[in-house]
Amino acid sequence: MCELDLEPCEVWNQTERTARKPHRCDCCRRPIGQGQRYVNTFWKFEGEVGTAKACADCQVDIKAFAAAHGGSQFMPDYFVDGLKECIGDGDPESESVWKPMLERVLLRRPGVPR
Repeated sequence: MCELDLEPCEVWNQTERTARKPHRCDCCRRPIGQGQRYVNTFWKFEGEVGTAKACADCQVDIKAFAAAHGGSQFMPDYFVDGLKECIGDGDPESESVWKPMLERVLLRRPGVPR
């Protein structure tokens, strides 16, 4: 396992929602359309608070990555950086699991040729 060192947030609350208006996934940046499911994360860390949204596809990848890293929570807007850091550490699963996952997330980004 890679050497990601994440400190726990003071507050961490995730809520699955159905979009009533258009949003944007903070992980892959693609639109979340009205009626689509997404996860909203509210966090507080060292006195700062924030929210981030993850589309259903990114949430599946975030959960799988978190489970493989001791259940650590990953904010959607940090997830791509976390994947890159893990790959850079030479984690044994990098080639077979994390690189393909990173490619999937990046391919979901708008404007990326398919």
